[in-house]
Amino acid sequence: MEAQLFFSPSGRTYKSQPSKCITQGNFGGTIHKCKAHEGTAPLPGFVALKVVSWDEPGLDEETVLSERNALDSIAPHAGIVRLLDSWVDGNGHKLYMVFDWFERGDLHEYSKTHRIDETTLWNLNHQVLGILEHLHSDGYAHVDVKPENMLVVDVNPLKVVFTDFGSARRIRDLGNGPIFTTPVYAAPEIHSRTGQIDESCDYFAWIMSLFYVLVAQYSPKSLGKKECFTSYPEDKTPNWELVSAPGNELRASLLNVTSLSRRHLTVYPSGRLPYRVVYVCTSRQKSMYDYA
Repeated sequence: MEAQLFFSPSGRTYKSQPSKCITQGNFGGTIHKCKAHEGTAPLPGFVALKVVSWDEPGLDEETVLSERNALDSIAPHAGIVRLLDSWVDGNGHKLYMVFDWFERGDLHEYSKTHRIDETTLWNLNHQVLGILEHLHSDGYAHVDVKPENMLVVDVNPLKVVFTDFGSARRIRDLGNGPIFTTPVYAAPEIHSRTGQIDESCDYFAWIMSLFYVLVAQYSPKSLGKKECFTSYPEDKTPNWELVSAPGNELRASLLNVTSLSRRHLTVYPSGRLPYRVVYVCTSRQKSMYDYA
């Protein structure tokens, strides 16, 4: 792909690198790896420039701009991607947003090529819960929590940041209007649109994400979502046969509860410590996750 130039009202110029664009999120935004220039002077490193158009089917200006509004409203946090620059092309019906560039990609891709040990998984769980606590305390739910929306910042230790806030909503508005999410990770109340929809849907999505990361990395063969989740999209239930009996007991504690108790069970599984999830791999059991 040929290099493109993007001009910001801030005075900075962004030159895309000759690499394939990335499509991100439910809104189909494209992300360009760019070199930023202040005047004629290049700035160190690279940035990610995301372009979203509200000419796409099902989108309007308010929906597209909600991502920038959310990022402007949420207090800075080490686990949330930084919005470095943004502008709107009203004539072209496009929103431009500039973020830090993370060379290692997202957690989904990373987990397919790297073994994540139990200690790392435990620390990652606490890290993600801390990010969600921050979001929720600022009055927002991410709504589309999944490994693809967690960018790998560092690997020793493993650190992630949340990205793609196009689906983020104020918690008080979750019961109103459409909700853009990824069905395979979404909580039951979002699918049925019955009962109260609140910020606990983020915890459900994180546990579903954790299940996918665990099964995908410990499987004897490479598994995609269609193998991890049975008959998707007709049946949105995970294939729990891939997880042993102790793992299913934990799953029942985490997922088969009301949204009001989901947060507590996410942090304190079954009310017992230690607790170990075991994955059945060929003829022997392999330890997967340790709450000790």
